[in-house]
Amino acid sequence: MAQEIQFTGNSHSCCVCFVDVVDSTRITTVEITNAEKIKRYYSIFINTMAIIARNFGANIIKNTSDSLVFTHISAFKDVLEYGLTMIAVNPIISANLHEELLPSLHYRISTDYGRVEFAKSLASTTEDLFGSTVSICSKINSKAAPNGVYL
Repeated sequence: MAQEIQFTGNSHSCCVCFVDVVDSTRITTVEITNAEKIKRYYSIFINTMAIIARNFGANIIKNTSDSLVFTHISAFKDVLEYGLTMIAVNPIISANLHEELLPSLHYRISTDYGRVEFAKSLASTTEDLFGSTVSICSKINSKAAPNGVYL
């Protein structure tokens, strides 16, 4: 029997980061109903965040429509710097959205440091993350203020 997921045996300590849009379900069901505009809305956000993460040497793990998950093997100072950079670009993202007649968005950033396990899925060519560091990072995201970081 084929296994949907197989752990690679690869694990290490790193920072796991989530950047998640606040209230995106309501926004994309009430304020934006056109499919092309929804795609553009998410594209502006995800691509901007991914560029910042990559510029700081992060490894993008995945995006799930309204969020981006990435890892970074770095000192706390680096994590704080890219978090602050992501916050600082909010007015630029909002301006880009307004140019396309889309509503502003707000997002929360969370990060945690610890050991993660890597796995591959039959349905994907990229690695996925497992472990308490990932779970904690996901759970603390809602504690961040909109356009803020929770470390």
